[in-house]
Amino acid sequence: MEVERCYNDEQLREPAFRLAVAEAMAQQGQRMACLKAVLQQANAQQRVLHMLSALKAFLATPDQALWLPTRTEMADFPDLNHATVSRVIARLRRDGVIQRVGTNGAVVAWERLSQTYSFR
Repeated sequence: MEVERCYNDEQLREPAFRLAVAEAMAQQGQRMACLKAVLQQANAQQRVLHMLSALKAFLATPDQALWLPTRTEMADFPDLNHATVSRVIARLRRDGVIQRVGTNGAVVAWERLSQTYSFR
């Protein structure tokens, strides 16, 4: 699989650019460590909600459709089993928080999610 670069070779030669990339990677590492600590104390529903929030962070705008991993892949992220993740996702769909789009997509009503569910 080939990944398109979002920078060019000239930028790589610039010390300021390399420093900015290093700082961004350090911040991402800190966020991941914080998320891991939070997930260890969260219940199943909160873990799935945090996973959705983490996926949202990769979107350009909050109203875009979100790619959803398979239930098994979702269970790997928050260290839950497939059945538990399926129940949480089904509840979110019943509550109108998630709507499926195509095979692996969904639209998440982020405002409704934050009003209906609490998670840290």
